Amino acid sequence: MHRGATPDGNVIVGFYADMMTGHVYGYLLRNGMLQPYDVPDSLFTILWDINPKEDLVGNYRDTSGKVHGFLQLADGSAPITIDYQKCR
Repeated sequence: MHRGATPDGNVIVGFYADMMTGHVYGYLLRNGMLQPYDVPDSLFTILWDINPKEDLVGNYRDTSGKVHGFLQLADGSAPITIDYQKCR
């Protein structure tokens, strides 16, 4: 399912399910080539959007079952986890 794209439309992001394993992966679609994306050690990864610099945002479920948001910078560094915390 396509979820977002760079403003010029050259890169599209989204997610798909592997019907054999049930695992959900994010993907980037660039120049007609599908590139899967998975947060390391996650049970699923969903990509929601991408900006002009090609930084990615999405969410994933860790091995304990907790869902997190994340930011993946285009520089290829490790994903940055973003957790919701209630304010008092």
